[in-house]
Amino acid sequence: MPLKNSNLTAIELRGNFGRILIFNVYNSWRHMRTLEVLEKHIDDIIMAGNAPDSMIWMGDFNFHDPMWDDTSNHHLFTGPNLQRSVTLINLLAKHDMRMALAGGIATLDASNPKNCIRPDNVLCSTDLLNTFIYCDVEEELQPVSADHFPIISTLDLTPIHTDPKPCRNYRATDWEEFREALEQHPDTLPPSTEITSVE
Repeated sequence: MPLKNSNLTAIELRGNFGRILIFNVYNSWRHMRTLEVLEKHIDDIIMAGNAPDSMIWMGDFNFHDPMWDDTSNHHLFTGPNLQRSVTLINLLAKHDMRMALAGGIATLDASNPKNCIRPDNVLCSTDLLNTFIYCDVEEELQPVSADHFPIISTLDLTPIHTDPKPCRNYRATDWEEFREALEQHPDTLPPSTEITSVE
């Protein structure tokens, strides 16, 4: 199903870990059309019976909230900004998403005012959170003339293997011998129950 927005791209990973959809998001501070397209796209694939096992959303969301911004940036927590962030927070709750990048970590060196803020985020389905073995900003890798800091994420998608519990192989049963054993020990049988059929 195509994504109808140039500010939204996606890839799909498939493996023993299931099917993961990864969305790269740029959401303008002027409007929320990209987020609206993201929500509609996910709703459409769910309605089509093609829901992924897990999702990752990453990129520049341009929302500010004490949940992820450093609380010293209180000038960002205006009424309109907080109201905008509620849109994203509600979408996270709707799809059971969590922050993989810890709160309080700055992702952009703002030129006006001169401080670091957090417009970028890495969000994932709750069941994927423990697969992130690393998710952090690495400022030393910041490209020349760029104001955003690179966010490096490492996931361990190795499926968890468990030793299967041994169980009886009923296909190998010698039913004749089984019946004879039951006839010899009728006292071990549970009380019979009457079976009725519904017409």
